Amino acid sequence: RRRVMRLGVDALRAEFRLTPAEARVAVLLADGASNANVATALSIRPATARRHTEKVLTKLGIHRRSEVAAKVLRWD
Repeated sequence: RRRVMRLGVDALRAEFRLTPAEARVAVLLADGASNANVATALSIRPATARRHTEKVLTKLGIHRRSEVAAKVLRWD
C-alpha cells in the first residue's frame, strides 16, 4: 500500500479522471481491499463502495479488481 499511497490521490485523479472518492477507493483496491473493506475504511455503505469500485474499473479500462494495482503501479 505504501507505494500506491506515494502516488497520491491527486495524481490518480488527474491521470485517470477519478473523483476524490474514486481515487481513495482505487488506492484501497490496489492494496487488495474488498468492497466490505473499502466501505469500512471510508465509512460508506457497501453499496456505495461497490458503485465506486465499478466506476474505478471503468475509468481505468479494466474488468477485474485484481488488475487495479497493476494498472496504477504501471502508470507510476
